Amino acid sequence: MIEVDEVPDIVTAYRNHPTHRLDERPYAINVFGIRSAGEVGNIFNDAIGYVYRDPELGWMERLFQATTDPGIFYLSHKLNPQGTALLQPGQYTYKIGEHKGRTAFVQNGPVQVLRVDLLGRPVLGTNNKPRAFEGWFGINIHRAGKVTPFINRWSAGCQVLADAADMETLLAMAYRHETLYGERIDYALFTEEEVETLVQSSNMSPSVTE
Repeated sequence: MIEVDEVPDIVTAYRNHPTHRLDERPYAINVFGIRSAGEVGNIFNDAIGYVYRDPELGWMERLFQATTDPGIFYLSHKLNPQGTALLQPGQYTYKIGEHKGRTAFVQNGPVQVLRVDLLGRPVLGTNNKPRAFEGWFGINIHRAGKVTPFINRWSAGCQVLADAADMETLLAMAYRHETLYGERIDYALFTEEEVETLVQSSNMSPSVTE
């Protein structure tokens, strides 16, 4: 489980990532998710957070308990015959919108997913490797309806915060960003191992030669 009180050096992870964009404009919000390396399913063991640059205080970060995986209900009751959506690590564009009548972040561009079965096994392509699907699948970022440790029906592939109060905090930062810079908000999904590797690569000092 990701410990939300221990915020990783996410700025370094962004900067060392070969493709992810870190918006460094004052108060521009960078929303990110971290998928836990743990194998336990159907619990909120991942994290979603934000980071922005305050011109006076520097980088400000928050991390909230969340899931980046679908719950057991939609793994066993597929909405798509090919399997349940599992968002792939990457960076995607979102904007403030609605999810089932509540304010949320909605896709502002295509995302990439795998289609997985009840055991989390992905649909394979013709090369016998996991097949990625790209498109508009309604993979939104929203909150659960009540505080609960279990995902159950709260995610069919969406990125879901466990606590409604945390979602309100995230949205407050996003509204400020929207006022300053427009509707586009980037969401980067990392794996826990990926963040550790990216941060460690910055801590490795180059060898000194004469």
